[in-house]
Amino acid sequence: MVIPEDTIGIFPALVVFISVPARLVWLLSLFAVSGWAPAAVEISNLADYQVIQRDGDGARLVLRGTVASSGELYLTIRRGGSALPGLSGIRIADVSIGPWKASLPPIPAGGPYLVEISLAAGAATLGRVTARQVLVGDLWVLAGQSNMVGRALLEGVEEPDDQVNVLRGDSSWALAREPLHESRTGPAGPIGAGLGLSFAKDMVRRTGIPIGLIPCAVGGTSLWQWEPGQKLYTNMLARVRAAGGRVQGLLWYQGEADARTDRLTEYGDRFRAFVSQLRADFNDPKLPFYFAQIGRYAAPEAPPRTAHAQGVMREVQRLSEPALPRAAMAATLDLEMQDHVHVNTAGLRRLGARFARLACKDLFPLAPTCRDLQYGPRPAAYHWEAPRRLRVTFTGVNGSLVSGGRVLGFSLHDSMMRTQPLYYRAWIPPSPGNQVILELHPLAEIPQPLHLWYGYGADPPCNLRDMQDMAVPGFGPVELPALKAN
Repeated sequence: MVIPEDTIGIFPALVVFISVPARLVWLLSLFAVSGWAPAAVEISNLADYQVIQRDGDGARLVLRGTVASSGELYLTIRRGGSALPGLSGIRIADVSIGPWKASLPPIPAGGPYLVEISLAAGAATLGRVTARQVLVGDLWVLAGQSNMVGRALLEGVEEPDDQVNVLRGDSSWALAREPLHESRTGPAGPIGAGLGLSFAKDMVRRTGIPIGLIPCAVGGTSLWQWEPGQKLYTNMLARVRAAGGRVQGLLWYQGEADARTDRLTEYGDRFRAFVSQLRADFNDPKLPFYFAQIGRYAAPEAPPRTAHAQGVMREVQRLSEPALPRAAMAATLDLEMQDHVHVNTAGLRRLGARFARLACKDLFPLAPTCRDLQYGPRPAAYHWEAPRRLRVTFTGVNGSLVSGGRVLGFSLHDSMMRTQPLYYRAWIPPSPGNQVILELHPLAEIPQPLHLWYGYGADPPCNLRDMQDMAVPGFGPVELPALKAN
């Protein structure tokens, strides 16, 4: 700094007669006018719109920063203009020029909060810094490929909510709004709507806990590209560290890139190993992990991508659910499409809510909006109750099964996996509500063995779900019990 010459002569006299605290205030103000003074107090690890991962009912935060002079630091936290009880003007640290660190009292889950740190020396306030719209809640990672990125039209999207923030690509925090990952121009207009905001808002509605989203998905990516040591995995870990190092859980939507004959035999083992290593690297062996089963792929076969491989991939994913602790799967086969492989805006909103029901059931089992939830229908038993009538029973049904009309999605196959047009009716008995009956042609020859699929192939029409809009996943081939003679 260059001090104007006409002030140099009076500087010593002024400084002698001004008290120490007042002298600091005067010098800082003079420096600010000159345009070169450092801020009196700065925070390095808390920003506007940041979401702090709670620990139980609140967060125990250690703040760090720098100060330009010695003094005392005071904390005030406000919501809606009012200071929180016990968190108004409390002294948190004595500091000297340079770096500082202070452990804050527990901050209750909620927000948005205004966090204010003041630097004082005696009765004089030397400066203050604030972080606005801060939330204390749960952080969720969004990972996978393009259906997690969101390739749906940016029309009819979820509106922002002040209880949901997002870590942007530049590692700054902001109010969450579509698109969370990226925007592109599609044939019908701008696309980029996804499922994350729908998930977060439904979680807030059910639990009252704010949500922070950490988008990490990249379109067109294979599981092989997400494995530990690869760039996508490393970037995901870095973004979690940038968000504070701890998260509540992870949402995963991937598999379309690997639904091909040359990868199916390895996918299941690699997927389970991926989840295990991810939990180790997140330092949470019970990290909740919720994943989507792949949906439709309405395109001509181009080996190694075949219609049969699509069905097999869904079965590989379905069988991974019971093999992974603290994990659950959301089905997608009934959702409307934006194009040949991407779910549309309304479908992704429904899928986000399905993810929320899975997480709510596991993490908030006592909450009134969560305690009666089930994961959704899962095939459990197959019984010939008459020579030409097959009864399929499901577990995990919320209320009863519904289809909105004729039940679609089942198919019967011979030992060569050739489709056999054998049943003419599939319907849901009114009681107990968790079963579907398939009525077979009375005179048709029934090959043995006979296999049942639901959602076979690349683009199967499926519409079976329960009263909480949890869809039946694709499954098969299930070898049915031998058909008894008439």
